[in-house]
Amino acid sequence: MLFISYNIVQINQSRILKTMSNETFVMVNGIKFSVSLPEDLIEAIEGSFKVGDVVELSAWKSKGVQQSLRYAIPKPVLPSSVSQVRFVEYIAKVLELEIPKEVNQAKCCRDFIKMHKPDFEEKLAAKEELKYLVSKAVRTKRLFQAKTLVDAGNTLVEVAIQMKVKQTDTVQNYLDELAMWEAATAGTD
Repeated sequence: MLFISYNIVQINQSRILKTMSNETFVMVNGIKFSVSLPEDLIEAIEGSFKVGDVVELSAWKSKGVQQSLRYAIPKPVLPSSVSQVRFVEYIAKVLELEIPKEVNQAKCCRDFIKMHKPDFEEKLAAKEELKYLVSKAVRTKRLFQAKTLVDAGNTLVEVAIQMKVKQTDTVQNYLDELAMWEAATAGTD
């Protein structure tokens, strides 16, 4: 027998006890049902675990075994994958939402993701835009700082030291970039 409870697989290999059937009992989230598993999957289970072992579904090195087990579970009781749960938790954190109580059910995760993904993506995009604008503001400040120091009579070496940059080429690049920006915006006022 194979018992599955929220991403936990408990192996009770009655098949080892000379059972000739591929029928296996599976329990997911408290619901027990019978499935027929392929011979190679049963052999993989028997070869990997002993009676009474409790293991995560992800314990199998083979994604094929994990997927075979997941496909054997009826959709209404299919447990959430670790990835689904993590994504739900991340969405909930970003959007400051409660994590659903039924997060251990794949359907609940799918519904939650479907409902909140547009707002989540919009918030992430806004966050990225803000990060970009802040980096541009910091960069612009550096350009003006270099120009102010040079206009005050400092050499490129002195400006590099004051701005804590390693090469005078960096200071010159700041000045060139600012000059190009000023030339591009000249007359647009």
